[in-house]
Amino acid sequence: MRRVYAIILVLVLALSLGSPLSEGKKDGKFNTVSNPACGQCHYATSATPSLAGTPTEYSPGQTYSLTMSVSGGPSGSKGGFSLNIDKGSFSNAGTSAKINSSNNKQATHSNSNARSWTLNWNAPSSGSGTVTFSYAALAANGNNQNTGDGYGTGSKQVPESVSNSAPSVSNTLISPSLADTTDILQLTYTYSDSDGDGESGTQIRWYKDSSLVSSRNNMASAPSSLTSKGEQWYATVTPSDGTDSGTLKTSNTLIIQNAVPTVSSAAISPASPAEDEALTLNWGGSDADLGDTVSLENTQWFVDGSVVSS
Repeated sequence: MRRVYAIILVLVLALSLGSPLSEGKKDGKFNTVSNPACGQCHYATSATPSLAGTPTEYSPGQTYSLTMSVSGGPSGSKGGFSLNIDKGSFSNAGTSAKINSSNNKQATHSNSNARSWTLNWNAPSSGSGTVTFSYAALAANGNNQNTGDGYGTGSKQVPESVSNSAPSVSNTLISPSLADTTDILQLTYTYSDSDGDGESGTQIRWYKDSSLVSSRNNMASAPSSLTSKGEQWYATVTPSDGTDSGTLKTSNTLIIQNAVPTVSSAAISPASPAEDEALTLNWGGSDADLGDTVSLENTQWFVDGSVVSS
């Protein structure tokens, strides 16, 4: 009888040594990213998991299409994965993938016949902050043993996209208020942004008699060489912080005034007259307004500092 018990014990030990100590889950196992990682059961070599489709920054409430995959490890097409998130939820699992019905923040494979899986991630509500994706993936050799497989783990963090407030401008003004054709027109305005963002990409447009003066696009001034008496000038400003543009604001309208003519030279001839010689006033003048004729309106003569009224 003792000999029979000994034989039975040897057979039991032989059977246990000939079978894997722990069987893998061909239909997936949730929450095995690190508790424990799949490599602890498969005695795996190296493979590289990847998660594609996550945005640089997520928009609250938006749905994103994700692709989980694994490369490297043994050749073939068999594999598995585990994917967890701490915010949001998974939905619409593709072929060979499934979502935990009691915890939609966990996903895994539903069979061992794929190395690429798709599903949707529904981003959380506004104010949730950064989301962490944790994952593990396995490239299996299909020998039904816990040897020769490849696995790897990874994680990814995706911050929330913070909504941006558009900037605004006020006190949009062209000066001087009584500009003539000798003046440079100067545009000033007050820029403000509730987010504290600096000005970047603000659009400025100048108009003369309601027609765009494209040469002054995004310029804060207009030179006197572009203006003529009687023209009506105004400008518009569309503020930008580099992300969003604010509401267009229109400046005051300036009517270019008549420029005052100037006398550039005046001299009496002859330079050294005799007592009986007539004196003649020679002068030169100009006007910035093209087409205006310059003429003398009034002259005064002086003898020894006193006006000769005649």
